Amino acid sequence: MTEVNAQFPSLEEQENRDDLFYIIDRLCIAAVKIDFDADKVIVHKHSPDAGDWGRSERWSEFVKVCFGGEFYRNESIRARVSLEGLRSFYESGAPFDTLIPTTLIRGRKISVNLYRPKPGPEHEHSVFLVVKDENDPGLMQRIVNLFVYTNCDYFIYLDGQRNSYIMFSGNPNTPLPPVITADYDTEVVKYAEAFVVPEERDFVIEQMKLENVLKILDERGVHSFTTGVTEHGRYTRKKVEYRYFNKADKMILLYRTDITDIYFENQRQTKELERALEKAYTDALTSVLNRQGIEYKAQKLLSQSRGRCALMFIDLDNFKTINDIYGHDMGDNVLRQAAFALKGEVGPSDLVGRLGGDEFVIFFADIKDNNAVLSVGRKILERVGLITAGFNLPVQVTASIGVSFTPGGLQRSFADLVKTADGLAYNSKNNGKNQLTLEGCADEGDAQLQL
Repeated sequence: MTEVNAQFPSLEEQENRDDLFYIIDRLCIAAVKIDFDADKVIVHKHSPDAGDWGRSERWSEFVKVCFGGEFYRNESIRARVSLEGLRSFYESGAPFDTLIPTTLIRGRKISVNLYRPKPGPEHEHSVFLVVKDENDPGLMQRIVNLFVYTNCDYFIYLDGQRNSYIMFSGNPNTPLPPVITADYDTEVVKYAEAFVVPEERDFVIEQMKLENVLKILDERGVHSFTTGVTEHGRYTRKKVEYRYFNKADKMILLYRTDITDIYFENQRQTKELERALEKAYTDALTSVLNRQGIEYKAQKLLSQSRGRCALMFIDLDNFKTINDIYGHDMGDNVLRQAAFALKGEVGPSDLVGRLGGDEFVIFFADIKDNNAVLSVGRKILERVGLITAGFNLPVQVTASIGVSFTPGGLQRSFADLVKTADGLAYNSKNNGKNQLTLEGCADEGDAQLQL
């Protein structure tokens, strides 16, 4: 009786075993036992064809079908499922090894793992390979539904420990990187060189380096940037974003979305804003910068400059007489001609502005020596002196000019430069008008130029 019970399990034991088989069947898509010494595989389960169950054949042939397509072409996976790779895994003593992490295959979420059997003579030189069904309504599925099929150019599961990845999904309308690779960093460089616009190529390669990605994710939790990509000869704008899926195992979600329409709309709005600001910074009468504009732009240049800057303050002489005798229309004409004369004598990096009334300033962002400023000042004195002659007016408008400087490499505010140059222009006016006073060193005094 005892022998019979040993050979034939009780009804309760049989039910428990059936329940266990049922659970395994639900969780496991495929399970095989591989004898790497004999190059033999026994199929315990292989969906969807139950007729394969219990079948035995050479593993080196079966694996080409089991891991066909992109998976078997992956050098890392091919090496790990080879007879030598299985033997190495068995001898390592590790309980399991993940060949392919959770990924989507034809809409189904799976993972592929190797398991080392418990010790025993019946399991010597053998390992189990199990394809598990990971398809549940968890985080990954929600991410896929929300992003992959609606917004993403591609969606990648990146293994930060192995420098490898598997692509869940890719938009066929955009050039795509390989579906699977064991060398992520190399593929990043190849893809950038092929499709990223040249001016941003080095930046993108640096941003996508795995070492840099892991560093930024550890610091900030998310890493994203935008770049230009050429698609079928057309410029597009892309946003690339990395987030941890499993920080402990350095499993990362990498996805890229197309933001071309948003990018160009932002560009349009930015240009409109720039035009609006330029209009707000421009003097309506003379078309040079107004007080607000010259102060804003000059102060910005001052904060960036490491060289020597200069500010020229120009006060028109006898302008009030023109206004009083010939009216404001003539006065406006003189102001417009004065602004035209100033703009004609400066370089593209210099700023011309009207502070108000008959007072103008020129800001020189980078000067080599005082002679360059003196040369401009001399020409301005000459040109302003000819303005009223062009209107056949007996009263001559001239200019009284003062110039202040920033010490090389030292900061000085725009307001301070204006105050100093204004005082020097006042000296020019008191000393006879139609002249320029240049700020000098403390022991040298101010230099003057008079026509």
